[in-house]
Amino acid sequence: MSVTPADSVILVKSEKTGHAIAIDEILCKGCTICVEICPKDVLEMVDAIDRWEGATARVKDIDACIACFICEHECPDFALLVYAAPKAKKAVED
Repeated sequence: MSVTPADSVILVKSEKTGHAIAIDEILCKGCTICVEICPKDVLEMVDAIDRWEGATARVKDIDACIACFICEHECPDFALLVYAAPKAKKAVED
C-alpha cells in the first residue's frame, strides 16, 4: 500500500480549546525542533524507522496547546500546521 500525501497528515483537534495541529509524517524528518521549542510540552517524538532520524513528531497533549505557532514557524520542513480556534465575538454593550 502506498502512502498518499493526504494519508500522511495527522490532524488532532482539542475539544476543550478548539485549537488543532496537523503534522505531515512524510515531511517530518524527526529533527525534534518542534518538541524542544514548544512552551507547553504539546508534542513528542515517536519511533518511525522509515524517517531520517528514526522518529517523527506527534501530538501528545492537544489540550495544552495555546496556538502560539512557535512550532509551525520553527519547523524547517513545513511539516506542522497550527489552527487556532476562532475567537468568539463579544457582545457590544450600549
